[in-house]
Amino acid sequence: MLLTKRDNWSNDGAVRVGNDARMKPRPTYKELETRVKELERKLNGRLSFEYLIKYISTSFVNLPVDQIDPAINRAIRLLGEFIGASRSAIFTVSDDVKTFENTHVWSDEEPDGQGQLRAPIPFERFGYFWEQLCRKEFVIINRCDDIPAQATAEREWYESNGFRSLLFIPMILGKRIFGLLSFSGPPHEIKNWPEEFIILIRLIADRFMNLLNRKNVEFALLNSKRLTESLLDATTDSAMLITAQGTILTANASFCRMLGRKPSEIAGASLFHLTPQELVNNRKAQIERVIEEKTRISFEDETEDRCYHHVFYPVFNSSGNVDKLAYYCHDVTQVKRVEKSIRHLTNELIKGQENERQKIANDLHDNVAQELASLRIHCDALFEQIPGMSPHAKDVVSGFSRTIKNSIETVRELAYELQPPGFDRQGLVKTLYNYGEEFSQKTGIRVDFFSAGMNSLRLDFNTENTFHRIVREALNNVRDHSGADKVVIRLVASYPTVMLRIEDNGKGFDVTAFKNRGNGNKPKGLKNMEGRVRLQNGKLRILSKPGAGTRILAEIPFSKDIHSPTVQSPGKELS
Repeated sequence: MLLTKRDNWSNDGAVRVGNDARMKPRPTYKELETRVKELERKLNGRLSFEYLIKYISTSFVNLPVDQIDPAINRAIRLLGEFIGASRSAIFTVSDDVKTFENTHVWSDEEPDGQGQLRAPIPFERFGYFWEQLCRKEFVIINRCDDIPAQATAEREWYESNGFRSLLFIPMILGKRIFGLLSFSGPPHEIKNWPEEFIILIRLIADRFMNLLNRKNVEFALLNSKRLTESLLDATTDSAMLITAQGTILTANASFCRMLGRKPSEIAGASLFHLTPQELVNNRKAQIERVIEEKTRISFEDETEDRCYHHVFYPVFNSSGNVDKLAYYCHDVTQVKRVEKSIRHLTNELIKGQENERQKIANDLHDNVAQELASLRIHCDALFEQIPGMSPHAKDVVSGFSRTIKNSIETVRELAYELQPPGFDRQGLVKTLYNYGEEFSQKTGIRVDFFSAGMNSLRLDFNTENTFHRIVREALNNVRDHSGADKVVIRLVASYPTVMLRIEDNGKGFDVTAFKNRGNGNKPKGLKNMEGRVRLQNGKLRILSKPGAGTRILAEIPFSKDIHSPTVQSPGKELS
């Protein structure tokens, strides 16, 4: 039979079939127990489904446009799997209201779950169902006989679909049908579609519709002012549309609230009159860049207590030129505070790690190395304590002594590697210079180190430690992998950043292949460099190609107030 249901549900969810109020026999205890278990099963299923609906809904919050389609595909898969469907899909009505266009699909009958999108379906073939859907009714078809005989096009379509149980849920935008969400059961099987689940699915169907509509509006933003204004009103960000000269054409309610002004006071005003004076030149340069490059740009402004993320989008006219710009502003203060807190905690963890390194290094140097040294002395003393030792015994003891000596050197090198640099005693520049000298003596690879602008600068421990660890990791990579015989290191302070450049003349590598690796497959040393620089709000670039050496560029910002002419680095700038 063909089942339809309107929105006027009863309070308890029951479907009233008639007014039959005849008394039924009182159920037995066994029947009551069975009924209670069945109700518990249904309740657990309902709660699980409500949790799924909540999970899907929250995943759609603040979803970027380029992630809408993957998110919807994932959602219809989860819904289909939960209610036991073999296929779920979304159809949207074309602009000319003549065809259904299949935009999203999932199928458990395909190896990867990605069913084939159907070709556009002429609207006339579903005229009978269309009347039901426009009345905001969902439609269930379990067998061909459920379709009236006069609906021949619908019957043909149902037969061509493989005799499946079908469920259609309309998506209504305003007073018109936007599309429908459909589910198919397994072939030749009558599927029970629980009505309480359908009610919840309709909520998600509305979310699908809102997301798809937002995507359509944003894609049409570049060509239509009407759709641009709709987009501005649809977003929670502060947004407006301006001319290339900076005149505000329209602004949404969020933007008006941010400025504390009425829409009538903003429309027609100049963006530059509403911008803090110290940022006006930056805004003009940013708008000129969007117009010239014909691409979006994003940037951040930070005040004493707030931080805002801004985006300018180009809006093209019919000639392909940028004559308008869409502007979005989002308050990211809380996000920045959380990021700052995470960085602080991570830096504290690094400090704790360095302290543990210090303890282990001291223990290796003061205890293990000393014990080994004492053992070697006793070993060498055997030659005097045991006169007439055979040549073979002397060779064995000498071998023991050499092994102990090598162990002492290994332990001391390990202690040195673990030892955090004494920046408070000799400063970053002297520390890096000394490390380069020792590296050259051990490996024979020449290190050319030079610094500029560092003598009047005192960085915090985390920044200095980051530069030191990068240099050590880079030199280790040169020694182990590059085949180079020369390394150039430049450390230059130029407000607002300290720049470190490390360049070798080794064999190099394919940077593109390196970047395409997952984090789990990247070399640990290079991954550590990236993580340390990111923690300091810095940037790291790796430039290389096979046969042309490798260049590592790191930039970390510093504040003006850490300039201290009275604090002298021990020694002159080194070259």
